[in-house]
Amino acid sequence: MAILTDVIVYLCSVLVLSLTGVSSQLDIQFDVQDVVALRKHSAYINCKVSGQDALTGNIIWLKNRKQLDNEDSNIETFPNGTLYFAMARQKAAFSDSGLYQCCLRILNSSSQVCSQDVTFSIAKMPKLSKARINLNYKAGQAVRLTCPTEAAVPRPIITWYRDKKEIIQDDRVVVLSSGVLHLLSLHLDDAGRYRCKAANIAGQRNGPIITLNVTSSTSLARQPVIVSNPKDVRMVAGRHVELECLFEGPSNMNVTWTRTDGQKIRNPTYTGRRNLILQNVIQEDSGNYVCSAQVPGTLTVVSKHANVDIISKCIILFC
Repeated sequence: MAILTDVIVYLCSVLVLSLTGVSSQLDIQFDVQDVVALRKHSAYINCKVSGQDALTGNIIWLKNRKQLDNEDSNIETFPNGTLYFAMARQKAAFSDSGLYQCCLRILNSSSQVCSQDVTFSIAKMPKLSKARINLNYKAGQAVRLTCPTEAAVPRPIITWYRDKKEIIQDDRVVVLSSGVLHLLSLHLDDAGRYRCKAANIAGQRNGPIITLNVTSSTSLARQPVIVSNPKDVRMVAGRHVELECLFEGPSNMNVTWTRTDGQKIRNPTYTGRRNLILQNVIQEDSGNYVCSAQVPGTLTVVSKHANVDIISKCIILFC
């Protein structure tokens, strides 16, 4: 069994030099997907090559930048370009996991045009920490809770519970695509025992119990205070990027996103109080993004930066 993640189409316009010294422009498209397979199950990686010059070469596959061993009986390249695994292997000495590339070796040329890396992974859901966590906060503050699933493949679906009841999201209680839980402007009745559940094709696990204690406060922050900085992101074109930005401060605090180059952010959407989502990113989305918070009527602006790097759509190798 295997699951396919984000579909990525790479559009390549390539200038190649033939063995006779004549150059030509080729238009080729790669349609590839990352794959997560269950250990000891069959799996495959599709590669659809299209475009005006798709028939100008032969399909070969690379793993970690090296051409696959044709003598490996567990792996076969079908005539349509699909790479087939009779059984997904994960052993201490060898694993089929890795970065693969579908390449079109150009006939009568010293070039081959390759898709960007395709990740082939073996599904897993390791046990999560059971250590109990106690947190003490004041009403009005902001809290960020994480589910320790960094080692899970593929990224699991995260569900959060408070006192064994599933949390209902609203503009104050938000679960990001990463599984991070934001609790904004804490109320006294937000206190309780929180726990995450993570699930993917390899199974499901419960996270640690987090006891959140909330006490009343008469003094709230008058200026924005950063709770979580946005992180730098490097992403393949065609996917989604979520930039987290969590402030605490007065309820009338404004949070905005801009780019340092002055360019308008392309088709932005937001979760919670202005976590930024960039959908179907393209190379033009690369840049430095700024999350800023300001209380109306004041001069203080608190800002944090994150760099977004969108990886090029195709790779040209000369051999």
